[in-house]
Amino acid sequence: MAYVKTEMEAKSARSILLWLFLIALVGVTAPLAGAIAVWYARQQRQLLAGQDGAYVALGYGTGALGAIYLLVIIALMLGG
Repeated sequence: MAYVKTEMEAKSARSILLWLFLIALVGVTAPLAGAIAVWYARQQRQLLAGQDGAYVALGYGTGALGAIYLLVIIALMLGG
């Protein structure tokens, strides 16, 4: 029974990270979604590491995407 519970939790964690990635693709929401994704990937890395770390990498990649979007937004606001 514990195995089933762990698998359900892992599936939920993967789904949350995938949704955060999709939200980050919008652009304006990328900095916030990226920060949340990095935090969530760090909190749930034990559950997410089972897929060769692909979902942990997705969380960190979403954070990087959010950081890049933030830099672009700041550059555009400064007139760059």
